[in-house]
Amino acid sequence: MRSGGQPNCSSWPIRVQRLVEAVQEQQQLTPTSCKRLLIESGVTAEDLAPWARFDHPKEDSYGRQVVFDGGYFELMVMSWVDGDMAAIHDHGYTQWGAVKVFGPTEHAIFKIEGGVLTTAERRKFAPDSVVAVSHELIHQMGNVGQEPYLTLHLYGSYERDSCVTGDARLYDLDEKAIQITNGGVFYALPEDAIDERREAPAANFPTTLRSKVELLKRLLRSGDSLDHGSLQSPRERRLAKELIQASTWQHARIELEVMREGTDLRLERYLGILHQEMYAAAQLQLELLQAGLIGGELAGSQQRLTELLATEDLAVFAENYLELIGEAFAIDFPSSLAA
Repeated sequence: MRSGGQPNCSSWPIRVQRLVEAVQEQQQLTPTSCKRLLIESGVTAEDLAPWARFDHPKEDSYGRQVVFDGGYFELMVMSWVDGDMAAIHDHGYTQWGAVKVFGPTEHAIFKIEGGVLTTAERRKFAPDSVVAVSHELIHQMGNVGQEPYLTLHLYGSYERDSCVTGDARLYDLDEKAIQITNGGVFYALPEDAIDERREAPAANFPTTLRSKVELLKRLLRSGDSLDHGSLQSPRERRLAKELIQASTWQHARIELEVMREGTDLRLERYLGILHQEMYAAAQLQLELLQAGLIGGELAGSQQRLTELLATEDLAVFAENYLELIGEAFAIDFPSSLAA
């Protein structure tokens, strides 16, 4: 059993108390054994209600509450309302950990391949799923169109006796920087939350598109821009413009042409991610059109976008969406890649 402080937790739900004690009793934890501990703990969302923060500030990408700081490990509860999304990040000093989700959580994993940040996987985890966390993991999670829910996070490192999640790297692809932070991995971090900036790797089109979409969604929420009927900051205006800019979609065409030269499996994986990111972009475009905040070449496309977003088959949606974008911006997308 390692030292790290004894929890003053007599008023805690017994399952939370036993989880902390179980961590302290372990001689050597790994991501796999952390995952097992969270599964075996049986901790429920009701157990975590005292740490729920669904009324977190709109500027924060989610609610964040420390349950227990054991020095070499931390137990935290995150609260997610519809639209909350963490930025792309790693966990800094963390060597081992796990996350238990209590709602349908969208989760993405990223990899740096050949100096380029790419989305390796994006899928939804069912309630009560547990995800292992390692030092190498670059990921993102959030609540997309679901009721509010909580997640339970256990992070640790035997090389630390404090701030085990410090030195986290947040990939701000809009700024083209890796922001080093010791706090929440939120979109649009204030300057006082950024300890250092480093050069970020380039990112492929699907990863860049989703990053811009999620950043703009956070800025729109922070400024209540949809309610006001106007974009509240220069950054919002620029990002909104980029969603309806020919150069943005020319980047997609060029990358699609390059991907066609690769293997069938690589292309299939790329398209699977691209379809999801275009769907999210189309949703936001429609919201902005409906609010009268964008127009340009997509002016008058509300009905068509509404119909496309009702398409259940993502591949069919993508084919028709690329057709719409191609017509709007006079871009000849590779037809063999549309579906």
